[in-house]
Amino acid sequence: MFEIVAIFRNETTYFIEQISQNARRVIYSDLVHTFVSPLTEIFLGAFIWRNTGSLLSVACYKIGEWIFLPVVFYLNGRLLQKYAVQKTFALGSVLAGISPLALMFFGASNNALIFLYGCLYGIGNGFYYANRNYLEFKETMAKARGYFFSLLSSISGFAGIVVPLVAGWFIFFGTQTHWYTATYAYWGLFVIAFFLLLLCAAIIRRGNFAPAQLDSLIIRSAFFWTKRRILYFAHGFIDGIGFISTLLLLYLFGNEGALGTAVSITTICIIIASYLFGRFAKERYERITLAISAVLFFISGLALVCLPQVSGIVLYVLIMSVISNFAIIVSTSIGLTLADQENKNLLNSRYAFIVDNELFLNFGRIAGIAIIVSLAIFGSQRLGLFYGPLVISLVHVLCLIIFFKKSTT
Repeated sequence: MFEIVAIFRNETTYFIEQISQNARRVIYSDLVHTFVSPLTEIFLGAFIWRNTGSLLSVACYKIGEWIFLPVVFYLNGRLLQKYAVQKTFALGSVLAGISPLALMFFGASNNALIFLYGCLYGIGNGFYYANRNYLEFKETMAKARGYFFSLLSSISGFAGIVVPLVAGWFIFFGTQTHWYTATYAYWGLFVIAFFLLLLCAAIIRRGNFAPAQLDSLIIRSAFFWTKRRILYFAHGFIDGIGFISTLLLLYLFGNEGALGTAVSITTICIIIASYLFGRFAKERYERITLAISAVLFFISGLALVCLPQVSGIVLYVLIMSVISNFAIIVSTSIGLTLADQENKNLLNSRYAFIVDNELFLNFGRIAGIAIIVSLAIFGSQRLGLFYGPLVISLVHVLCLIIFFKKSTT
């Protein structure tokens, strides 16, 4: 017992020493948001799938979300030149919470409406993540970023166990007992998500953040495809097809209870590993981790195609759950370091790199989902669902080969 207390005190001291007060407030806000993400990412896609049974409908929502993200990142920079970051952060939190409620209220009757709901969610997320990413970039130093993002990943992992499990069985319980419908259950979950987003904004509002001083919102580089842009484009492929795991699990199990349990189980195996990586791994291991993640991405896509359906889906979801966490840790850390090098430590230009990173990240997301949609339209829905990840993994590997070979920044 005393050893556990000593370890906890040691980690708390290390946390305070490594992370500034403002950065800790960003972490506290992120902590609350980790309980929102499974609701708006996993179960929002599940709700659309439940009501339409169409991969294309889910894709329309995601495309709507990603198209507006970079535009809003730029617009947010303009607003930061006049307003405090706390206000623009709150705007994003409110809009991101309204979108799922609008989808529930007006329904998902056709793909055009679903696309518009995705646009609204993308606008809200754009304001939210633009300000959160700006605060993360501004309030953290390069030497502590690996620890910072690993800590966030570990915190997210805990929420990733509890929220999908509870939310999934909450939906399933109502449908089995007939005490309430699945629609009412989704209403409850999205209302909770809305109020949690308001709490995120309240935490940031109490922070003592200096006014933003943004000299430029556009990166003018001698090279269009810099290493940083290639890295974010490549990461977009992994980040953009996260919803495929949700659809595959629903395809396999058929209900939200099993979906929530499966997501929770896959999360358990990565929590300790993510934290230990950030706590003890050195910076030189980041690129090796990136390469291993790309190989595992390809193996997971191959398993989905070659193995029997049940084992293929389980292996794919398990591997993707692991590599998505490690990929975001190393990609974000390397990407911000490359931005520092391009930036020449001109702090007033940092936000321009946030906008630029998001632009190329969404290029990758949209390119990936375009591959899946093309396979579904010109082939079949099953072809897009099962073969899409393999094709995308090959393109992802190619992008990283170019990244490692490229000598210029």
